[in-house]
Amino acid sequence: MDACNDRLVAEIEHVNPRVIVILGGTAIRAVIGPDEKRGIKELRGQRLWSDRFHCFVLPTYHPVAVLRMPSLFSDFGRDMQKIETLLKLPLEAPKTAPPRFEVVETYERAMQFCEFLSWQSYVSCDIETDYVERGCNLISVGFSWADGVAVILPRRLFNIPGVLAALQKVVDLPTLHLIFHNGKFDVEHMAISLGLRVRVDEDTLLMHYCIDEREGTHGLKALAREYLDAPDWEADIRKYLPKRSLPFSTIPETVLFQYQSYDCDYTRKLFHLFQKMLEEEGTERPYRTILIPASEAFTHIENHGIRIDRAYITQLRDEMGPKIQALGDELHDMAMDLGLEPSRIPGGKLNPNSPMQLQIVIYDLLHCPPFAGSRTTSIDALAAYRERHPFIGKLLEYRQVQKLYSTYVTGFLDKLDVNDHVHPDYMLFGTVTGRLSARNPPMQTIPRKSIFSIKRMFIAEPEHVFFEADYSQLELRVAAHITQEPALLDAFTNGLDIHRRTAADVFHKAYADVTDDERYIAKLTVFGILYGRGAYSLATGEMNCGVEEAQAYIDAFFKRMPKLRAWTYEIADRAIQDGYVQSLFGRKRRFPFVHPDTIAEIQRQAVNTPIQSPASDICLLALIRLHNELTARKWGYVHFSVHDSIAGSVRADVQTEAIALVRSIMETPPFESNVPFKVDIKVGPNWEETTSTK
Repeated sequence: MDACNDRLVAEIEHVNPRVIVILGGTAIRAVIGPDEKRGIKELRGQRLWSDRFHCFVLPTYHPVAVLRMPSLFSDFGRDMQKIETLLKLPLEAPKTAPPRFEVVETYERAMQFCEFLSWQSYVSCDIETDYVERGCNLISVGFSWADGVAVILPRRLFNIPGVLAALQKVVDLPTLHLIFHNGKFDVEHMAISLGLRVRVDEDTLLMHYCIDEREGTHGLKALAREYLDAPDWEADIRKYLPKRSLPFSTIPETVLFQYQSYDCDYTRKLFHLFQKMLEEEGTERPYRTILIPASEAFTHIENHGIRIDRAYITQLRDEMGPKIQALGDELHDMAMDLGLEPSRIPGGKLNPNSPMQLQIVIYDLLHCPPFAGSRTTSIDALAAYRERHPFIGKLLEYRQVQKLYSTYVTGFLDKLDVNDHVHPDYMLFGTVTGRLSARNPPMQTIPRKSIFSIKRMFIAEPEHVFFEADYSQLELRVAAHITQEPALLDAFTNGLDIHRRTAADVFHKAYADVTDDERYIAKLTVFGILYGRGAYSLATGEMNCGVEEAQAYIDAFFKRMPKLRAWTYEIADRAIQDGYVQSLFGRKRRFPFVHPDTIAEIQRQAVNTPIQSPASDICLLALIRLHNELTARKWGYVHFSVHDSIAGSVRADVQTEAIALVRSIMETPPFESNVPFKVDIKVGPNWEETTSTK
């Protein structure tokens, strides 16, 4: 590109275009200039102006990237549509006036603003904090009620007696609708830092999630650029934050508050735009009935947190540290016995965390062939070569203990507050199907069984008992409800083991005569079909058999369940024809790029989404109801949800009534159904040591 730059410039000047479309990251430097450090992901879709060529510049993805990642097609298509708009604009650098903002510093002005705010209907709200971590310093609270205007309330204003109470009175008004972007973050910080109780009436992040369910597409600045051609208002603050570790309070207030005024202004603008788009998309229902109530519930759930046994987790740390050291020593000795020369490794000591050193042992000394064409030390490679030498088995054990130690022991210890609670951040927008995800700490990946019991660290509140309520075969029950397959309905109505019943039908045996191996094959087949997997996937995966044998199991299964089979074909065809599938609760899974190379994957996801998505929402809606009921009655708390289960604490003196309430709420689906939805409930002092209860 550098070598051809003069020729490129000459050609552009000869054509004299109104718009230059940049395809991919390589072309950015050639057109915008060598000093541009941002990549295509940050720049795509942004309306830029080139003084050099006196025209508009529109970066977008390269078509080859779209073919490799079909999910990018929506972005690419919207960018192409922008070309027509740019061609109609005056050929001059865009001029966007920054929002006007006022910083309130006195009691008198604060009272005037609160009075003014009380008469407004839809107002956006945004906070600025030093970092994004829980409990960090809150710098300011901002509001916007009309285009191009904002008011900023700095943290010091709330030290004036009466200001906080006045604002609390206003935000409690039912006539005031507060609009946020990722409001759960803002209201949690206001509650922690100011004691201000604020509800999230509207959330543009969650609105956009119902418009575009793809992960990583919901940032405020990116959305404002995408839909409103907003300027890059982050540019002014970047020079004050040369290191990501610097707090936002490093930024001069005038610059920071201007930045915040942009946040407030564009949050409000996006709300009015997205409101119309939700109606057009037909996805307002999940936003109103699921996501906004869930955001409210998780605000309280996260603030309360999960109690951790500090003594036990400290004990784990003290036990696992020496264990990791001992495993590392064993690996070193084994490597030396295999012929590893100390001179080939720094310090003469094997580092089990060094892929380069492990490659020497695994591929040079043990002569393992390259895995999938490379000298990788991934878990998949180690699992495949485990039987070749005890070194690899020992390395797998080391990695397991190391992972438990860093993620769940020291990781959780670092997150503990003064009351021995952790406060995970639950993301309602982290998956395309609506499955809940969590981070800081990662609750969704807690191992159910491991060398050291991690679940044991999660304990009940004082004078409470811990409970876990787990839906029994929730996705299969959803499939029975949707397809009305008689074989599934009969099994669930009569309380039979669905996998044993399926195996009995497929293998032409009496229910009681089905072996565990046959039940296992039936289970793999059932879930494989629900997840859109074919014979090759099952054969080369868990079944470990020939493709023809796996296909025979699938054919036998479908022969016994014709309604389920017809539904899978119908939903797969509908996804190709319509470009999307929609769940029971109104969520959409979109497939904008239908191509011969993508049809098989689209059909697989199309079959899975209408099952997995409602299953997730059934559990989520039950969690919301359960949280509301337990807190209203002061009987206990919901702590977290993992997959199809809900965990929490209930008071020991009302355990019987509380567990009955948990069962009643979770076993009553939010729709009429002839399928029983069953829940298995366990109680105990902690998550590990629980026993079943009726």
